[in-house]
Amino acid sequence: MNMDITVATINELATLFPSGTFYREQVEQGFQEPSFYVHQVSVKTDSLLATRQLNKQMFSITYFPDTDAGNLNRQLQEVAETLTNEFRFIHDPKLHVFDKDIHIENNVIVFTFYVKYTVREEVFVNNAMTLISAKGELK
Repeated sequence: MNMDITVATINELATLFPSGTFYREQVEQGFQEPSFYVHQVSVKTDSLLATRQLNKQMFSITYFPDTDAGNLNRQLQEVAETLTNEFRFIHDPKLHVFDKDIHIENNVIVFTFYVKYTVREEVFVNNAMTLISAKGELK
């Protein structure tokens, strides 16, 4: 499965927050407010039968509200409710969002979730050995 789930997550967030600013890398000068920072936290892989494996990736979305607006609690509550109720799928690669967890710390939302998907290893078949001919004679 060749996809960038971080970009797919940002694309999904952009449908929920069309005027949002999104980052996938940390910025030395700080994040513009309001904005979202999306990054992968961890990956767990379990082997399955044959050449398949189950990948479970944990992602984090951090929301930085507009501190100049003066309505921080309302901003945090609205974004938390939207993430809880409407961020259920990442439609581009068709992934479900599992185990959502939201914490509000220091006037910032930290939202973590998992996506799970199965990967099948492509097996290279060498067709050079499929045609075998034998030369011989009886004596």
